[in-house]
Amino acid sequence: MEALYPWGLRLAAAAAAGWGFTLAWRGGWPRGCLAVPVGAALAAGMWRTAQTGRPPLTGLHETTLLLGILLVVTAALFCVRGGHGRAYGLCLLGAATLWAVSSATNPRPAPDLPALQTWWFEIHVATSFASYACFAVGAAAGLVHLAGGERPGNRGVLEAANRWGFAWFTWGMVSGGIWAYLAWGTYWLWHVKELWSAIVWTYYAGLIHLPHMAGWRGRRQSWASVVGLGLVLFTYLGVGLLMRNTHQF
Repeated sequence: MEALYPWGLRLAAAAAAGWGFTLAWRGGWPRGCLAVPVGAALAAGMWRTAQTGRPPLTGLHETTLLLGILLVVTAALFCVRGGHGRAYGLCLLGAATLWAVSSATNPRPAPDLPALQTWWFEIHVATSFASYACFAVGAAAGLVHLAGGERPGNRGVLEAANRWGFAWFTWGMVSGGIWAYLAWGTYWLWHVKELWSAIVWTYYAGLIHLPHMAGWRGRRQSWASVVGLGLVLFTYLGVGLLMRNTHQF
């Protein structure tokens, strides 16, 4: 069974990529566009949980798996009702990329460090990645708008996704501070990950107020969502891969 685990991720990535290209190009909602990628990824996630005895929350392999699952589920919640198939297709392509990375980085499970053995760590990671998924949905809706494929309600998806993302990210920072206090005796460490997280929080605090500012709705708002996702991805991957910090990812 262990040998089949990475192939489950590859199946999820291939199915998400196929449906993602179809939806992004044609729009609409073909049958099966949710069942295969989500089902395969959930099966892989449950297998990893059974291996480690905990949810997949640490390291590049597990967090890309988790983010891909959260992305397809979150995007479905925002996009299905309004028929925003192209935005959902872009999210599926993002999930396919994440699962491809996850399948290529499959380390053997290792015991958690003592600092990670608290519910506050799990809450911090889950809420942080839920916010990343929401920000990705907002950026996808923005890209569809910039490409000239706006549907009625597309701006509503962008704004709602960014508001929910900001709420989740705020709770992620609060729970992260509590976890840091329990693990290291301080709520704030002034490390590069915390600093970039503060930048992301400040950016989205301003972004969600753009609809109330004259001249900032429409294309400017869409561009701001795309740039915001770039900041999020750098905070998640760039800081983890390029800079020394206390976070794995």
